[in-house]
Amino acid sequence: MAVFTYSETPSFFSDPFFLKEADPAEIEKMKDPKRQETVRNDRAAAWYKEHLPIAMRNLKRLSDAGIVIAMGTDSGGGPGRFQGYFEHLELEYETKAGLTPMQALVSATSGAARAVNISKQVGTLEKGKLADFVVLSANPLEISGIRAPSSRCGLGSPRPGKELVKERSHGLEPIFFRITLCRCRKSVEIVADGPARFFTRLNP
Repeated sequence: MAVFTYSETPSFFSDPFFLKEADPAEIEKMKDPKRQETVRNDRAAAWYKEHLPIAMRNLKRLSDAGIVIAMGTDSGGGPGRFQGYFEHLELEYETKAGLTPMQALVSATSGAARAVNISKQVGTLEKGKLADFVVLSANPLEISGIRAPSSRCGLGSPRPGKELVKERSHGLEPIFFRITLCRCRKSVEIVADGPARFFTRLNP
């Protein structure tokens, strides 16, 4: 995406969620008119842009065939690669390709862990595994909901107690989770309340 996006100033440069963490100096580099003209005239950039729809169709075919999908890239950093925000965009592109929001979230958690053969240690919220989780104030099954964290829990940081869980699960605001990395010392049960509402109960 970074190969062809900067032929013009992308719309996400005005996204408050992006601007919270993005490097202003890097943004200015990508907005430089000479750089944008170079990208517009770059045949390789044009090729990548032209073939993005093909890549998205192939992603859907692979997913439908049961192939494990792992979100992410081996490209590392580089000019215009706003890591963190681009992962959010990748999840959105996965859903545009036809994956369900749940499939996209799995690609960033257990699917990624399976792809690099570390699923016994990370990838799902289970007793004995490493995992952080983020408490969200929005529904992650509307994929933009993962941009609304209300708190983060993990190794070395506070974990929500039973009262918080009880209050949230019986109040107006459901709580949702995105799983990454920390040590789970208790078993955790994810409880579904309807097709797109999830609550958690921490077992003693």
